[in-house]
Amino acid sequence: SKWYQQQSTGYGMKMRPDYVIRGESVVTSLCRRDNTLVTGTDEGNVRLYDTEIMRPTATWQAHKAQVMRIETLPHGSIMSQGREGALSLWKEGQCVRTCSVASTGFCRFATSDDQRHCFVGLDDKSKISCIDADRFNVVKTFQPSDYNQKGMSWSVAVSGDYVYLGYESGHIVLFDRRYLSKQVLEVKVHDEIVTTIDVRDNKIISSSPDSTIKITSLLTEGVVSDGTCDTKETSADCDENPLESIVNSLNPARTDLKYSTEISHTIPLKCKGPVTSGFDLMVNCSLPRVGMVV
Repeated sequence: SKWYQQQSTGYGMKMRPDYVIRGESVVTSLCRRDNTLVTGTDEGNVRLYDTEIMRPTATWQAHKAQVMRIETLPHGSIMSQGREGALSLWKEGQCVRTCSVASTGFCRFATSDDQRHCFVGLDDKSKISCIDADRFNVVKTFQPSDYNQKGMSWSVAVSGDYVYLGYESGHIVLFDRRYLSKQVLEVKVHDEIVTTIDVRDNKIISSSPDSTIKITSLLTEGVVSDGTCDTKETSADCDENPLESIVNSLNPARTDLKYSTEISHTIPLKCKGPVTSGFDLMVNCSLPRVGMVV
């Protein structure tokens, strides 16, 4: 797709497609690996397309309800999550693993950077479990210290060694998965449910039914390993990763470092429908007119 400026009041950039691939159902999730586009539909089907010829090459019924998320894994396998409460692993259209996951909320699974582990809610509470993406056994579980006040987990993102969980209360909680699932920090970002999370360059990007996208920066204050961060700085100005600095600060021997968060941008959205997922965000919401650079 190519970006172009839409000449209408209240909206910003839109995309003009280079190709339109027509299917038989509403697409609710998609991903791509090499020349293969994989889609999941509201009817529970998974379909593979060859992007060179723009035609489907395989289709199968993966779930009894909407496909909430789909992702390609190494060695040609595909992982999918259905709204009926099933997480499944597929190879050449055949289900080789499946397990029950939370179905009351809309929390979609996330994978580690190496795609060896999957992070998903196995019940309808505040826990997120890390499972082996091949064997489907639980490796560890993440839960905030005051989980009764957070409500259900609604979103999860993974970046490096850190797991970010979004909650019904509007909080984002950060865990270090190397140290016995230790909670590193939490921040109240939204007034309502945190429905989507993404992490880029130590900035947490989140959305919510409160019709905002918020970008939260991690800040460090104090002296770190090489003495370069002697005042409050953003991650771009420090030689040490601020997340590593935060973890180091949890060590009782480290008394020279403090950490904090700062909501650096709030982007209002114009939404014509409910926002319970990243897909809803794309379909139902539009950014304001251009002029804002994040």
